[in-house]
Amino acid sequence: MQRFLILFLLTTACLGAQGQQLDPNDYIYPLRELKQRLYSANFGEIRPGHFHAGVDIKTDAEEGKPVVAAADGYVSRVVLQAGGYGRAVYLTLRNGTTVVYGHLRRFRDDIERHVRRERYERRSNGVNLWFGPGTWPVKQGDVVAYSGDSGSSGGPHLHYEIRDTETQRLYNPVREGIIRPRDEYPPRIVRLHYVEVDTVQGVPVRSVPESYAVVRTAAGRYALPHDGPVGVGRRGYFVAEVTDRRNDVWNSFGVWRVTAFADGIPCFEFRMDSFTYDISRCSDAVSCYPIQINSRNEAIRLAQLEGAPDSFYPTMAERGLIRTAEGQVRRIRIEAEDDCGNVSTLEFAVRGRAGEFRAEADTTAVTLRPDRTSVLRVGREAEVRIPEGTIYEPIFVRPGLGEAPQADSGVVVLSPAYRFFDPATPLFRAVEVTLRGSVPRPLQLRAQLAVRTRRGSLA
Repeated sequence: MQRFLILFLLTTACLGAQGQQLDPNDYIYPLRELKQRLYSANFGEIRPGHFHAGVDIKTDAEEGKPVVAAADGYVSRVVLQAGGYGRAVYLTLRNGTTVVYGHLRRFRDDIERHVRRERYERRSNGVNLWFGPGTWPVKQGDVVAYSGDSGSSGGPHLHYEIRDTETQRLYNPVREGIIRPRDEYPPRIVRLHYVEVDTVQGVPVRSVPESYAVVRTAAGRYALPHDGPVGVGRRGYFVAEVTDRRNDVWNSFGVWRVTAFADGIPCFEFRMDSFTYDISRCSDAVSCYPIQINSRNEAIRLAQLEGAPDSFYPTMAERGLIRTAEGQVRRIRIEAEDDCGNVSTLEFAVRGRAGEFRAEADTTAVTLRPDRTSVLRVGREAEVRIPEGTIYEPIFVRPGLGEAPQADSGVVVLSPAYRFFDPATPLFRAVEVTLRGSVPRPLQLRAQLAVRTRRGSLA
């Protein structure tokens, strides 16, 4: 009995950590007066420096569609800002979740009037207002705002996200069955890369990626264009460039799951079920960042970077590294699945080649480690402070002078160029850079002049 109780408590704790299972019957569609229910982005897509936190719903290329309460609750927050979600409404629902509507054109009339008064009283164009349950209660289906194109929006649409109210963990609305896109297309596996790994003084060093074209042989089936096994090293991993499509739209979407199998045994799985905002920037660790920044697809690293959160990887053996002895032949299968359940597979053989990738120690390099704060300097003129937790893994860096910047006519260059990191190094936090340069006297005088500004309109 005691063993059963302990098992029950552990199971309950695990389920609680993952968040509650949502009931699609609790929610209605958040928009009215649409000609079609179409989408331009899905949950968890890899964006520059973050995961996409919700689903983007097309609004017929128009603004002003009524946005309604998905369930009973109350308006708990209203935001107005130049960037980000622009005009946004947050509804805290009775079922334990919070829904967010972003990029709005305007709020409901009574809320709009209140926001306008607050802006004038605060003498501010932007506001971030919080409310209790008694201020703006809403029933399911009540209009709370109208769709628009505000903030960092690339065109009229509604950004819609669902969060656990207590933890603010974001849910995948499609996987939860709340949003049901029409999708009959399996993901596309666009390209494959192989990277060997070595370690020098506790620092991982990688080979230059070997890249392979991928061809489609049937719907959801992919292969490499050449016959015979791919030569691989003793220890390495693959990077899969993947993308997805849906019916009736030209947009591309991110994938929900990528799994790698070696000889039929799963050794790696990335899955996009949920995340919290504090790890959203880890998109640069989930992806293979040096490849991602030059790709229009998602470049999923089929191995776990040291600082990538475990929550994205339900299956992991040796951090996804595949070991292959010289002459050994192994079967590799890579699966990519979208959030609507469509699956694509790529299968091929690998053979261990003679020799192995060996990285040599560089005595001129400086070692940075994630668990320490570091300061790099170039002479007495340039300094960068790297807080603890900024990098995802130990790295070697070689600070120095970079190529001198080329200035246009009329532009004064006050400092040479400095190099601290490889440009393809992903950073979780911002670094502080200090440059010391000589400023010509005429520019010093101009910098000391007071600039008189006029308060802008609140219209």
